Amino acid sequence: MLPSDDARALARDHSIYLTTIGRRTGLPRTVELWFAYSEGYVLLMSHERTNWYRNLQAQPATRFRVGQREFRGHAEMIADQAGALQRIKDLFRSKYGDAVVREWYEGTERVAIQIRVEGRLQKEHDSAQSQIENC
Repeated sequence: MLPSDDARALARDHSIYLTTIGRRTGLPRTVELWFAYSEGYVLLMSHERTNWYRNLQAQPATRFRVGQREFRGHAEMIADQAGALQRIKDLFRSKYGDAVVREWYEGTERVAIQIRVEGRLQKEHDSAQSQIENC
């Protein structure tokens, strides 16, 4: 379980900087995304063909930054995609507003992704590659 100040930061902040390992290159790749946080999970939506989504499929161990806090996590694919997408859209509506969800997420094919938050990283461990390999 995360400390309450970490959980509040995950619930409050608007962007996540997700670092995956490139499935072809083996190099860290970071992308800025909108997200929701609920019950120990970071929740995301993606197109199936985005590189970051395909990287997570190949290597589910990941790390991410929200504000100044860095975390490690493990991506889990979701079986009930329809239910998960609706839940994430509802959380996004609360966080970003109905107009944003309509403009960016309605009428597009998306997949739901959840990342189990496994803990916070310490600043002295700065290498993305070593952090993901040590998850």
